[in-house]
Amino acid sequence: MAEYLRSPPLPAPELKSSYSSGADACEIWVDSITRALGREHPSFAQRMIMEILVNNRLLNVIWKNEERIATENPNRTAEQLALLMTFENKASLEDSRNKITSSTTAYAWFYKSFGKDSLDVLCVDPAFMANDSGARCPLVAYNRFTATHITERNGIGEMSAVAAVNDLLIKFSQMVQLTSEHVSDYYLRYQRVVKALGLRNVNVNTWLDTGRKHATKFAQGLSDSYAQLKRDLANNLVATPDSISLLIIMAMQRKDPPMKPEYVKKVVFLTDAAKQPLWYEKVSSEDYAALSKAERAHRSEVNRKLAHEFGEMCCDKYLMIVTNMLGPKGYQLV
Repeated sequence: MAEYLRSPPLPAPELKSSYSSGADACEIWVDSITRALGREHPSFAQRMIMEILVNNRLLNVIWKNEERIATENPNRTAEQLALLMTFENKASLEDSRNKITSSTTAYAWFYKSFGKDSLDVLCVDPAFMANDSGARCPLVAYNRFTATHITERNGIGEMSAVAAVNDLLIKFSQMVQLTSEHVSDYYLRYQRVVKALGLRNVNVNTWLDTGRKHATKFAQGLSDSYAQLKRDLANNLVATPDSISLLIIMAMQRKDPPMKPEYVKKVVFLTDAAKQPLWYEKVSSEDYAALSKAERAHRSEVNRKLAHEFGEMCCDKYLMIVTNMLGPKGYQLV
């Protein structure tokens, strides 16, 4: 008990759950608190919560025998194995003493992690309220959260369950990396769908029974930024890695460089079947002063007429641009 009291308390998640954010956001929230809690001090309460979040089961106290200790610690003398046996039994004894207290701590941690709108939903759930008034089991609290917020969000019954599984299977089979999505974010989204199917008793590992098959499925959804890698994998020019993690490392090394588009300047010519239009270019102030008044008026009228005809062929946006381009002296177009 003294070891338990000296362990640091579990911090509450920075972001609480929210029912109104949707099922996908709730799955992301579960993943975020799992990663954050994994970085905390490994007390018995912390290990109990991690066992619930990762494996959806309660953490049991393990009493190791001499055979198991010898298997886990080969090439040890009899005296060393005896010391390890004593140490393991002492740790198991402390866990047994702290199990009830740690279970209450884990339940309180889950309860404090739920947001206001999540508690509004959970407090009208009969199973959650029965557990809150009785055993206060953290596993039951977590399972009721996943049921009300994710798996049974759209209703209870075979029709709703089958519809939810169908939607997840379609999402999993058509999963591709978004253009603006990093490959690591794509991997997290992949894991969330696999976990969501597992919560509905659909084991994806029955179909993708090896790490290489998972890597193949993951590679098929990569974006066009990895087009060359996908072609090499499809043509067996590169061996498919044995896991998605190794595939991500290969993808980061083989990512295609971004292609910069070549901007080509285009010139628009105004043509007429009868004759080519005449456009008076801008002249210097000295040459403009040397022109007669009639010549100035003629040039200005011709340029204005051409600009008007060009604006009618274009949209209103381009018409506004051409009109603004006219200089203070009509024909003086920059």
